Amino acid sequence: MGAEEARHGRVFFSHSRSLWLLAHDARDRAWKAVESEPYALTADTTVCIAMSTAAAEGFINELAEISSFDQETTEFLHAYGVLSRFLIELERSHATVQAKYNFATIILTGNAVDLGGSPYQDFSSLIDLRNLHLHLKQGDKVGDKGKVEHRSKIVSDLIRKGLTYDAGDANMSWMNLLQTPKVADWALRSSLAVIKEVSNLALAKHPANLPVEATGLGLFLVSWMSTVFPRTA
Repeated sequence: MGAEEARHGRVFFSHSRSLWLLAHDARDRAWKAVESEPYALTADTTVCIAMSTAAAEGFINELAEISSFDQETTEFLHAYGVLSRFLIELERSHATVQAKYNFATIILTGNAVDLGGSPYQDFSSLIDLRNLHLHLKQGDKVGDKGKVEHRSKIVSDLIRKGLTYDAGDANMSWMNLLQTPKVADWALRSSLAVIKEVSNLALAKHPANLPVEATGLGLFLVSWMSTVFPRTA
């Protein structure tokens, strides 16, 4: 497909899978680090958070792009055309990645999204966590009992879930508390869950009279299913 499209001035390369696999490798390194040092601060957790969110954002943008190729070259299902145009317009409007996934789900199902349910709630929290790292702000404070109180809701939520280190009597920064393989694993799975959800919804709309591999979108989704989805553990 790449060479044929290149003759017409357009070519599509997918990079979102590579980003997710980088996150996967970072998660595995985080687990490896605590095998020899149980309380190690796993810097690869930060890498995993960044790459997991980048992969999810890349996936939804690439979904829009490859759908636009199909619109030009194959018998094209109306839902895919609407999805592609809508997502591209959202990107031009600098919409959030959460909004892209939410509207993609609405377009593919015709139903409202349960923003408080799985997988959208965890994914929204993951984006908040990514933003916390990329837009560093002070705000933690020492409470009445002399312990650090963390200003961020997502940090407090992950503490309550038991995914962070237990600081005990030590006053740790929020970033150090988060540097655990459990947080990395949560980030990786939260990213993949929302990608899987939209992938399954999109495949359900694939034209019944066309093999999945006959469309660019189908090939794109199958490539995720064959190289990424089996590697969730």
